[in-house]
Amino acid sequence: MLSDLTKTITRSGEGNIGPEDFRQAARALRKRQFLWADRPHDRKHYELIRRFEEYFSNLFDAFDDELIKDHLFGYIGIIPRSPGDSVMGVLPTLMLLIMARLHDLESRRACTVNGRASPSPELLVDTYVELTGKPKPKLSDLNQALDAIRRHNVIELGEKQESSDMRAITILPNIHKVVNSQYLQTLELFALESGQPLPVVIASQSSDITFSDTDQRIIL
Repeated sequence: MLSDLTKTITRSGEGNIGPEDFRQAARALRKRQFLWADRPHDRKHYELIRRFEEYFSNLFDAFDDELIKDHLFGYIGIIPRSPGDSVMGVLPTLMLLIMARLHDLESRRACTVNGRASPSPELLVDTYVELTGKPKPKLSDLNQALDAIRRHNVIELGEKQESSDMRAITILPNIHKVVNSQYLQTLELFALESGQPLPVVIASQSSDITFSDTDQRIIL
């Protein structure tokens, strides 16, 4: 890969970039999993990877990761082709799947802005309670679960809302790149095993959901 990097830089004819720029971009993407064109701390790395997509695609392929991109919404990311050793707990996993559903519903209603959805945090928690039959999670546990998801750059957390102690949640369009195409069936199965009726939010229009099996994978 070192020889490929040298050739790539030489062919580019750009004297203002060097190996360290490529290393920094690769490290940033490995750490954050997704880079966004509209984020100041991501923009330089995003642009470099976009310009030298073939090199970075080959680089991450060596780690059995797939480089994905969506220039409409302005992000670049990596998706592991095989499950990793890191496994999320039940609470963050269910929160992730519920948020994927909420994003889908917001998209259907044309309520997204640049692919981003901002459903009520209370709706997220209420759906979890309805799905599991369990009490509302402690705020500390909920914050830990949301922060675990945030680290993968599929949601953004804002300030605490006046109506509650919960932080505002923005669900990013790449969330559907990190959940399995059968995520609704997973939620339905969980409700069945919990002896709970399927929440209206999850049941609504569930038969209309279609995703590409090659694009949707649980990786968190």
